Amino acid sequence: MKYLFFDIDGTLLSHTEGISKSTIEALKLAKDNGHKIFICTGRSYSEIPQLIYTFNFDGVIAAAGGYVKVGNEVIFNKIMPEHLIDNIIYQLDKMDIPFMLEGVEKTYSHKDARYIYDERNLKRKAIKDKTKYEHSAYDYRIPELFTIDEYFSNRTPISKMTLYGNGPESYFELEQFIDKDFYLLKYDIYAELISKGISKLTGIEKVMNYLNASMNETFAFGDSLNDYEMIRGANIGIAVGNASEPVKKIADFITDDIHDNGIYNAMKHYNLI
Repeated sequence: MKYLFFDIDGTLLSHTEGISKSTIEALKLAKDNGHKIFICTGRSYSEIPQLIYTFNFDGVIAAAGGYVKVGNEVIFNKIMPEHLIDNIIYQLDKMDIPFMLEGVEKTYSHKDARYIYDERNLKRKAIKDKTKYEHSAYDYRIPELFTIDEYFSNRTPISKMTLYGNGPESYFELEQFIDKDFYLLKYDIYAELISKGISKLTGIEKVMNYLNASMNETFAFGDSLNDYEMIRGANIGIAVGNASEPVKKIADFITDDIHDNGIYNAMKHYNLI
């Protein structure tokens, strides 16, 4: 029995199409062969649509390692302290950087970040009827967004944040401010703010410790920077063909593109299915 950890966005899920039939088939075959399968995503727990649970995952690592659930048991839940959230929001407002608060129960969006989110979903909705996939990208949008005002009127636990600055250089001042408690994963159009000591790899390690299983039995599948540590730290780290170059460089195996049966082909390559 092996333990398989899958990123969602860009790995299981194509943002232009959805989840392919071959990926769905691979997940089913892996379960049929007795393997354990887990979601391992940068999305917070509240951002994961219920539809994905139809694939019978054995657990969830959410918020890039900040939230870990095995079966029905939550075994780890790292919450951002409210006073630090308030301080960061104050700094972001001064810097005019839109943001989202990503929580266990709810996700909250600054009005300008909401605009970015809505624009992206309009594009996904437009191609929903054209996609060849039964599970379209639009079906896997964040279930519901709340306003920042709603957060302050009724706070719920926050796991991480996503920021929408003007490129990686726009976060320099913020990084000096948060350095003690958090780190940033910076991409071209956004950045993830994550508690120090937390990553997808630490989430995997918590799962394996809980199950009293060896890291030698782990496979990790990913594409982006928040997958880097788990691709490097799992026994077998697999990058999809559309993965970023840093992830490809440290992967044990580079499979085909997400649109070209990448997950299925990788699992076939390692005799998992």
